[in-house]
Amino acid sequence: MTVDDSHKEISLNTAEGTVFPMSAMPGEAIDHVFAGPMINETLHFVDAIARDRPLLVKPREARAVMDVYLAADISAERGEPVTLPRNA
Repeated sequence: MTVDDSHKEISLNTAEGTVFPMSAMPGEAIDHVFAGPMINETLHFVDAIARDRPLLVKPREARAVMDVYLAADISAERGEPVTLPRNA
């Protein structure tokens, strides 16, 4: 058994495969805390907005990454490739 506790995600590798026991979207309640793989990014965004500081990632770059994630979900659901950009 191998446990990766890098605080970006926790993965558990077993003979049956890899599982991600803490996987959740940001802000999703897990027990008594809000957690998920994007918690650090979410906290940075909120802090940058609240303190009027620059963001690490430009909105256009973040949107491009989300388009790739959405395309991957659509591709998996349909079982076929999805061309990017989707709205072109």
